[in-house]
Order: sequence, then structure tokens, then C-alpha cells
Amino acid sequence: MKCYKMLLSVMLIAMTAGTAACAQPGSPAPTVAQASGPRGPVPVGRSLWRVPTIVELGQFLNWKVGVPSSAFQGLTLSEAAIRIDDLELGYVEGSNTQWVSPEIRKNLDYNLTPADLTVVKNRLRKFHVQMLAYRVDTLGPDDATSRKVFEFAKAMGVEMIVSTAVPASLPAIDKLANEFDINFAIESRGDPKRTLAELQGLSNHVGVQVDVGNWLQDGVDPQRAMTQLKDRVMALSLHDRSSLKGTSREMPLGCGVVGTKQLLQELYKLGVKPLFFTLNTTGDVDTTADLARSVDGFEQAVLPVLGDYMIRRSKLLTIRGAEELAPDIKHAIEAAIPRTAPAKPIKPRKLLIMDGHMGHAPIPNANYALELMGKSTGAFEVVFSNDLDNLKYDKIRQFDAVMLNSIESDISADPTVRAGLLRFVREGGGLGGIHAASWSAAFWPEFMEMLGASQGPHRVQSATVKIDDPDSPLTKAFGSQSFTYTDEYYRMTDTGPQGAYYSRDKVRVLLSVDMAKTPDFNAGHAPFIRQDNDYAVAWIKGYGKGRVFFSTMGHTPQMFTDAKLNEFLLAAMQFIIGDLPADTTPSAELGAKSEDRKN
Repeated sequence: MKCYKMLLSVMLIAMTAGTAACAQPGSPAPTVAQASGPRGPVPVGRSLWRVPTIVELGQFLNWKVGVPSSAFQGLTLSEAAIRIDDLELGYVEGSNTQWVSPEIRKNLDYNLTPADLTVVKNRLRKFHVQMLAYRVDTLGPDDATSRKVFEFAKAMGVEMIVSTAVPASLPAIDKLANEFDINFAIESRGDPKRTLAELQGLSNHVGVQVDVGNWLQDGVDPQRAMTQLKDRVMALSLHDRSSLKGTSREMPLGCGVVGTKQLLQELYKLGVKPLFFTLNTTGDVDTTADLARSVDGFEQAVLPVLGDYMIRRSKLLTIRGAEELAPDIKHAIEAAIPRTAPAKPIKPRKLLIMDGHMGHAPIPNANYALELMGKSTGAFEVVFSNDLDNLKYDKIRQFDAVMLNSIESDISADPTVRAGLLRFVREGGGLGGIHAASWSAAFWPEFMEMLGASQGPHRVQSATVKIDDPDSPLTKAFGSQSFTYTDEYYRMTDTGPQGAYYSRDKVRVLLSVDMAKTPDFNAGHAPFIRQDNDYAVAWIKGYGKGRVFFSTMGHTPQMFTDAKLNEFLLAAMQFIIGDLPADTTPSAELGAKSEDRKN
């Protein structure tokens, strides 16, 4: 798993300006930044296999999630970083009462030497953990000592200091916070109105850190307190985990009868950001396993918030169309479009195409080609929309199939969208994907299982493509002739968590790389190398009563000016729509049957 961390981090896209969005009617819509290139790096390079929702919270809502290093009692910060890495979290709250490492038996504070600081930062960097917050028991007895704390925090790249403070010292602290551009969060207990009064007149660099469990013990209603404090909330400490079933005992992460789901929705409605969550242990002996369960509980609680944001965001994403194409490119696409469909439509068909307004250059080429195919052959009507509401079951039923055109934008956060798309395909609908579509729900196991694909490491190169299934109606355009083509081919790895999704035991391979004629295709290092040298390029599969098609090709615009590839793509569309029957028996089963006949 961990060998993919840095690879995956550079494949994510920061697709939003990070402005707060609110879920309630009448609240401002999220601001959308148009993506225009490869996915930018995620802070501290997190792997995305176990905590996808938490990673995307940082991307889209600027809500960051980590662990206090002090949760690992008896361990140094260096040792805690290893455990946090095991949890696949990217942020830590350091503490001035904790030793740096077994080798540096000094507290994490301003008394460390420059050499000590280098060791600490290198250690955290090695495990891709960023010290976002720094907790100190007190800033010190005078301004000079307080300044040393801020200087240390700045040297460590800390964004927030968490501590106690008497009201009289707050103006001086505010001055330091603004000078060093570091937030200062006061531990909040008791009446939030009193806390607000203490913060009156201070800049937005000073706010509060809330321990929700302490609030409950003090008789404070967390939702009401959040409404009062609003953007003064800088950090939340959550303790208990749960199955999210709704009883007081089972409410997640320390929120008692209020419930974490409701609390998170209130924060979202109020547009609170930036916000740092620390997830804490419940006191179990196995701290790492205990925290892992808390992470899972938090993810489940926050899904509705992230899902709502992604749906509202999707409504602002326009489709990339022919207006982006130069006249000569449009003419080349028009000349390569089939004029007759391989199958006569059984009834009028509607194909929903989504592109997420992503950065792949050929997206408008593919959209234009698919639109022309439908019009020139009468095989289907194309409906372009990035609105994720269309994937909910009450709306998706109006379509015969959904085509994901290199869409990397997440479609999977909202639970009702997930349920709608799965049910639609399972009950007889179609799903198609070109190239980066495998990233559109790349952290949703059921989707990857349905598509037969995961993210897939990739690079641009020339390859000879052979026809694995020359008898399929989808490959009729090629006959049995292989062809050479340059694209950014995905390699569906056979190791790690994502290795479970592509297999010839699960899909009917149509096209694959001819390794005898492309010997350097697997050159390089893991995860680009499969042990079986099986690098599929396109396949189909059945899913329940539905039909699925995926092509790793589609990164280069030449695909849509090639008549044979367009004919192949049209046949694929008619397959997922339901007008062109094709055998989806997995390729491995065909090989087994052939061997049985020989014997």
C-alpha cells in the first residue's frame, strides 16, 4: 500500500477554491475553480486507500483531520508518527510535554537545537505527516517566552498553537499571532458566550479549540455552542467512536445525544473553516486499532456533508464542448464519425455523459464525437450534464446508460448517489468509462468492482494493441488486425488493495497490449509491472443485469479522428445502452473451456 503514497498524491486535483459551502437553502453556493492540468499534490502526500473521505475533506472543504501525538501514551513524537502513518492520516497535533524521539530525549519545545529541529522535521517528512497544530500547557510567564513559542512553531511549519490563556494576555497573543501568521486556539470550556466575550475585538488569528466531550460534561449543547462561536472555532477534539445508530451510547466521537453527523452538518451549514479535527482514543489497550475505528466512524459521519458539497459543486461544472475545438479539429472528427450504427435501436435511447469539467485535453473531442455519433446514426440521444443529482435513482432511470468521459471529479461521496448508480446498473442499466473515468470513484470499492478498474499507474507511450476478442461485435472494426497507437495506457496493477479489481476472471478483455511487439511496456518499477504481463486496454463485463464498458485509451485526441476507434466506441455505446448484445463471459473462463475441449 505505502509504495503508492507519493504516486497517488500527485494524481489528485485541487478542484476548488476552498471557499465554504452551506447545505441549507439560501446559503451561498460553493465557488468552483476550473481544473486545467494534472492533479496537484495533496498536502503531505497521503495515500488514499483507507481514508478517502478524509483526504477529500481537506481538498474541498479545507477540513483537516489528524491525531494528537499524545494519544499514544508512552511513545515519543517520532514513534507516534509511525503509528499515524499506519492510520493513513496526514496530520498530527504535537505537544510540548512529549519527547522528540528515543535518541533525542528532549521535550518538543523551543529549547531544541537547530540540529534537533532538522531531525524532527525529517522524521515527520519521512512518514508524510505534517504537524498542523502544536499544544503547549502554557505560553510562559512573559512576552519573551511567548515569542519563543511562536518562533518554534513557525520553524516547525505549524499553523495553529493550542493552549490556555487568561483574558488579559490575549491582546499580546493576538499581536504575536498576526506577526507570525499562526493561529492561536484557546481551549474552550463552559459557557461559549463568555468565551466570545473574551475574544471581542481580537483578530481572526485567535479562536477556540473545542473538546466536545468536555462541553458535554459541562452541560453545553455542542450544536448551539457552534452556532454561537461560528468562525471562532478553529479545532475540534473528538473522542468516542460509534456505529452511528443514534442512541446516546452509540453516538460517534464524543458527541453524546447530539450526534457527530448533526454536529458536522451544523459546522458545514455555518461555513466554518479552516477547521482541524483531532480524533482521539477511547482508552483501549491497542491505541492504533482503537483510533482506526474512530477514523472509520468519522468517515461515515462526514460522508453526507462531503456528498452534499460535491453535488452542489457539480451543478456549477459546465460540460466541455465543441466550442473548445479548432475548426480543423472539428472537421477531422466529423470525417471520422460512423454514419450507420452496428445495431438498430430497440427504442429511443438516452445516454448521459459526464466529464466533471476535468483537465484532460481530449475531453471536448470525445464529447463532440459521441454527440455526432448519436445524431448521425440515430442510435441515441446525448444528454450532457455534470449534475450528480442525475445519478440518484429517481433521476438516473430516465437514461439507458451513463458515460464517464475521463471524469476524475469525485462522484461517490453522497450515499444516495452511490446507491442510485449501483442499483441502476445492477437492474439493467449501462455504465461506460474512458481513460480517467476509473478515478471518478477511485476510493469506492463497489464502483471499482463494477468497473473492473482502479486508478492504475500510467504513462504515455506507443504500444501495439492486439484484438483479444475478434468475435465480439464491439471489435468488428479491427477485424483481427492489431494496431499501433500512442496513449497514456493504464496498468491495472495486480498487487496492493487496488489489485483486487481488474482480473480476466472478472472481465471480458477486448483489447490488450501485445507484449511480444511492445517489450518495453512494463519497463520501469512497481507498480507498472504485472507479474502476468497482462495489460488490458479495453473490456466489457456484466454487473447484475447491467452492462459495463471501460477503455484505458482516451488521453490523446487522435483517438477521435480515427475511424476505426470511433466505430469501436460507437459499438461500445450501443452495448452499454442495451442495443448491441455481446458475450461478457470473463476471458479466463473462455480459456478454461478451451482447455477442457482439448482434453
